[in-house]
Order: sequence, then C-alpha cells, then structure tokens
Amino acid sequence: MRTVLTAAAVLATAGLAAADSVDLNYNGPAAGRSFSIIANGTSTNVFAGQLSFSVANGSGSTGVRLNGPLLTYCIDVLEGIGPGQQTYDLAALQDAPVTAGGIAPAMGVDKADAIARMYTFAAGDQFASNNDKAAAFQLAVWEVIADFGGNDPMSLTNGDFQVTSSVNSGTQSFLSDLLAAANDTGVARFAGLGALTNEGFQDQIYSVVVPLPGAAGMAAVGLAGVGLVARRRRA
Repeated sequence: MRTVLTAAAVLATAGLAAADSVDLNYNGPAAGRSFSIIANGTSTNVFAGQLSFSVANGSGSTGVRLNGPLLTYCIDVLEGIGPGQQTYDLAALQDAPVTAGGIAPAMGVDKADAIARMYTFAAGDQFASNNDKAAAFQLAVWEVIADFGGNDPMSLTNGDFQVTSSVNSGTQSFLSDLLAAANDTGVARFAGLGALTNEGFQDQIYSVVVPLPGAAGMAAVGLAGVGLVARRRRA
C-alpha cells in the first residue's frame, strides 16, 4: 500500500526549481494492457498502463521526495524509455512533452488541467492492481494530449490518437468516465501533478502523492488537507 504524504508535499510542485532532477531506472510495466494504435499517423503496438521506476539522486525540494519506487504514466506515446539509469528534469505538466528540437509541442494548460481532473476522478484506482483501469487511464491521457479541445468528441476511433485493436468493456467503461471528467470543470484538479522530462526519452507523469485506491484513498487525501472533491458517481 502506497503512502499518502502531507499537503505541503503535494503543493511542492507549484514552485519547482530549474535544478530539480532525478535519476530513473525502469523496472518494467505494472498493471495495464497492450494495444495497437495510430498516433499522429504512425501505427505501432504499445503497452498502456502503469510504468514502474526506481528513483535515485533526487535534487531540489521536490526531486528528493521522489527517491524510491515510483509508478508513472507515459506522456509521449511514440518515444521509448531509456536503458539503464537516465537523468530526468522535473517540470510542470503543462510544459511536457519535452523533445529534442521541440518536435512535439508541449500540451499546455488546458490539457494538463483535463488530466488533473481525470486524476481526481480516478480516486487512486489508476494505481490499483486492475489491468482494465490502468489501461483506461493511460489511454485517456494519450487521448487528451492528442485530441482534447478539438472539434470532435474525444474517442479512440477518430482524431490524432486512435486504438485499432479491441478494447474490452471494463477498459472502455472506465475510459468513458475519465474522458467525461476531463471535460467537466466541476471536477477539481488534482494538485501536485508534474512531468519527468528528458529530451531523448519518453516523458512521464508523476505525483508527489499517489492516492490509495477508491473511497479510502479519497478520504486519506482529504485528511492530508488536499481538499479534493469526492469522486462523482455516473450512471
């Protein structure tokens, strides 16, 4: 069971120093599922779900809090994870992805806020040992980054991000709820999300606080003073 930190730790990302960095070692995938996708016209096979890292040598007020095991979600679907130990900078989520030569534009405030609303709605279920929910959260993140704010409703069947393999009912149901939360400004934005960035490798979403799954997680985070709204129940 992962520990919920204090409100002060959650808010630490608001003032990230330029020197904040960590060294990441990739341990492998955790909960999730594999899919065939099309992203920006490129067809490939990907794992969608939790990624497990070991964090060392954290620097700066936030970086030092990340030392140890860390579960993340991928930001830039078409980049790979670096081998061995790689140094990543800590950045505001809205400023990711960071790519060599600025090939992929940063997502910006609106998409970062949409992901933060999904993070709140998931209420820690994105970090439970549930393959469907972990896969749904990662697919929702990629869909928001690619297509949030466009003219068409977000969907895995159109836009710049599409899934071409089958998606089971459990994954699809949670995904639909997450995308609805992304668009619902009545859902509070989860404080403390940030990005681990490296120009050559896949950027990652992290949080100083990883909520416990379900209602217990929301209660624990609330006691820490974060002030999140309760997860909304949808028909």
